[in-house]
Amino acid sequence: MMTNYLIITSILAILIIIGFKLRSAGKDIENKNLTHAGNAWLVINGAAVLFFLVMIVTTLLKGSEVCNCSDIYLAITKEANAAKDDQKKIDAVQKKYEKDLESCNDLFLEKYKGNQDKIEKELNKCPSYKEVKKIMEKMNNPQGSQAPQ
Repeated sequence: MMTNYLIITSILAILIIIGFKLRSAGKDIENKNLTHAGNAWLVINGAAVLFFLVMIVTTLLKGSEVCNCSDIYLAITKEANAAKDDQKKIDAVQKKYEKDLESCNDLFLEKYKGNQDKIEKELNKCPSYKEVKKIMEKMNNPQGSQAPQ
């Protein structure tokens, strides 16, 4: 993926340089048409650069597939926690996320071959997973972490 970004960036840089050369050549020989062509070239390629930057940013903001699964786990945990002991609500939450959970399980089986250590290592990189762990700790130890004396 990064190789593709590097290639596209190189091509866009070359196109921008060509636009600057066209414009400066037009100014040097005092040819307004060539200067305008260079300006138009720069505007078009500037738009391509902006589009490319937006594409990179949206790709980076999307996050990894593992973190997307972690986000799903967080949503399930929060909704199930809000449902308290109402089994109908908990069943509705499970049904709501059933396909997402299947997709995440398939991802973990395909990508990590079920290796729990690798899965845990990847999940620990996700902010939402850290929040899931905090919620689970609170649920498992509602009194706090005070040990009996």
